[in-house]
Amino acid sequence: MKNFRKIAAAGMIAMGLLFLSNQAQAQIFGEYQNAGLLGKGKIEASTHFTGVSTSYGGESAYTFNGLGLQAGFGLGERFELRTRYERLWFDGLGIGDGGFNNLTLAPKLGKEDGRFAFMLPIVMAFAEGDQSFQIHPTVLVSILRLEKMNLTFSPKYLISLDEGSEFSDSFLALNLGAGIGFSEQWVLRPELGLMFLPGEEGTFFNFGLGISRRMGNPKD
Repeated sequence: MKNFRKIAAAGMIAMGLLFLSNQAQAQIFGEYQNAGLLGKGKIEASTHFTGVSTSYGGESAYTFNGLGLQAGFGLGERFELRTRYERLWFDGLGIGDGGFNNLTLAPKLGKEDGRFAFMLPIVMAFAEGDQSFQIHPTVLVSILRLEKMNLTFSPKYLISLDEGSEFSDSFLALNLGAGIGFSEQWVLRPELGLMFLPGEEGTFFNFGLGISRRMGNPKD
């Protein structure tokens, strides 16, 4: 009987994972940045690792691993452009198997005091000859700003641009990330997040760690 319950639970998780992962192939888990802008002529280079677990039908399982690179370019005092590449793969498989890739181009506009910013990432996901496109309107709000630490809340919608998609298919993501400066140029970025499809069962929970190097004298 115990083995049967384990098999049934595994089957339920597997069905949930299939549903959620099919819905999530252009998702970006975590932001690994804050609401502050770099400033004109400044550059930030980052790398991060993200773990993603899935909850469905009262059961949960570790699902994805993610490895990413990100760069920000300050084009003005209130405007910057960010690029990002991320590889997501299913837990238990190798980094080159059973996963997908995300490429992102994201204009970012914010206040000079670094307390609020709006970003509009354009995301292309591709794997094994398939590709899809999304936009991720994102708000970044600094809820804590200290000399060597900041805390940023960043809600966003993940809206598919593929034919036949509707707004009701859009995920809502809520991320909370910290920036911990340990030198003039280096920032450590732990982050937690929750993503779900409103009105549907099942959630993603992401947790990760990034590190950024800022070149120049960032205003953050």
